[in-house]
Amino acid sequence: MAITTRETTATGVTNKGAPLTNAEVDTNFIELQQDKIELTDLSVTTNAAGTAALSYNNLTGSFSYTPPDLSSYLTSEVNDLTVSVTWANVPDANITQSSVTQHQAALSITESQISDLQSYLTAETNDLTSAVTWANVPDANITQSSVTQHQAALSITSTQVSDFGEAVDDEVNTLLQAGLGIDLTYDDVNNELTIDSNHVEVNCTNQTGASIAKGTPVYQTGVSGNNITIAPADADDAAKMPAIGLTTAAIANGASGTVIILGVVDGLDTSSFAAGDTLYVSTTPGALTTTPPTGESGLIQNFGRVLKVNASAGSIAVMGAGRANAVPNLNDGNVFIGNASNQSETRALVEADISDLQAYLTAETNDLTAAVTWANVPDANITQSSVTQHQAALSITESQISDLQSYLTAESDTLDSVTGRGASTTNSLTVGGLHVDSTDAVEMPVGTDAQRPTPVAGMLRFNTTSTSFEGYDGSAWGAIGGGGGATEDAFYENSQTLSANVTISAGRNAMTTGPLTIGSGYSVTIEAGCRVVVI
Repeated sequence: MAITTRETTATGVTNKGAPLTNAEVDTNFIELQQDKIELTDLSVTTNAAGTAALSYNNLTGSFSYTPPDLSSYLTSEVNDLTVSVTWANVPDANITQSSVTQHQAALSITESQISDLQSYLTAETNDLTSAVTWANVPDANITQSSVTQHQAALSITSTQVSDFGEAVDDEVNTLLQAGLGIDLTYDDVNNELTIDSNHVEVNCTNQTGASIAKGTPVYQTGVSGNNITIAPADADDAAKMPAIGLTTAAIANGASGTVIILGVVDGLDTSSFAAGDTLYVSTTPGALTTTPPTGESGLIQNFGRVLKVNASAGSIAVMGAGRANAVPNLNDGNVFIGNASNQSETRALVEADISDLQAYLTAETNDLTAAVTWANVPDANITQSSVTQHQAALSITESQISDLQSYLTAESDTLDSVTGRGASTTNSLTVGGLHVDSTDAVEMPVGTDAQRPTPVAGMLRFNTTSTSFEGYDGSAWGAIGGGGGATEDAFYENSQTLSANVTISAGRNAMTTGPLTIGSGYSVTIEAGCRVVVI
């Protein structure tokens, strides 16, 4: 279809550009009616590239448009600012307040950058009778004295100081000082303090009146200025214990030095020890030993350990400074017990220490009517007198003496060596039919009538009651013929009191000199064929 306008080709047109006459319009509409565009005359062709689409419905005559998918373009946006940014192209909404203020402290704005600065300066009349907009006052107009004149009245909190934490960290870093064997490192960025050391030491002063050698275990005696005062420790003196550390160098009297209270001391003579030895404070003042002190007065302080053995470059690890760190020694028979001051003391246990002792003693009935298990009876409960009281009634046989034979076998004494333990002799002795070859005398048992032993036939003794020798013939004691107390043979003495039963055997005679009193309970029996004469 072609729509004809006023051109030379239009039907009935005479002049190009002139208005159409009615006839010309009618003619063109007739042509338009004949050549009109139908719905089916149109179609849409789209480019295959991209995701946008345009479609046409030839029944309804409507067009449909599908926009392109731009999500891939949005996802790939990485805000790459490695190249210059044209800020004029960045929307204001994309520039937040924090984006501007985050570097506020780094900004340096000059007067020339403030376009209306002069208007504020001109308008300022320094009229302070009304409120002042301090934001409009140039910094140059506010002097230091204007601020500091009322400094004492200010009350500023840490939240008002934007870099308060940083300032404190810087001050801490400044105040921290390395020394006394400790290295300090403060990380201002990460707020971390690092302490590095192989020992901890304290400053000290020697006021003992004598020099203190290097490597001496010392105790604290007091304080002098900023230093502690020290003296050699002594495990045998509680007033000089415990040791607090080891001197790192020789310290002259009145001089100052350092004492390592924890860690390693180098440059020592450890040649008398072995590596790994445990060291104790010695009872020799100012010395170390591998042997714990003994006795209750000896305090045990496990002081440290030998790390390296050398006559001049040895090292010791101080680990037990500051306390006597072992159970104290205790003498035999003593116990640790609390006293009235609620402190421990050492002594022997007494009855008063056992609060319920009486209850056990009361309950003890010592009932020996039943058999006693002597193995359960403490030795202390069986006294010597308990054993010896019945000694005379004991009858011990050879079989009960376990080592009797060893004594008999070992016995090789001669008569001279035996008698040498009493009276000496040079005479011989024949046993088995006793024969005494001597010009001396044999001493007989001596006693009164009342002291006569239980008689056995053949016994001989000297009777001090009758002052005569007597013998027992198996039935009675009798005078031994030829005996007598006189110094001459002209007289024979006899007792005036008979204190034993006497029997005159049959076929024998007897005589005595009176008066003769027969003691109560005694009798004289004269058998048949005997003759008895009392003169």
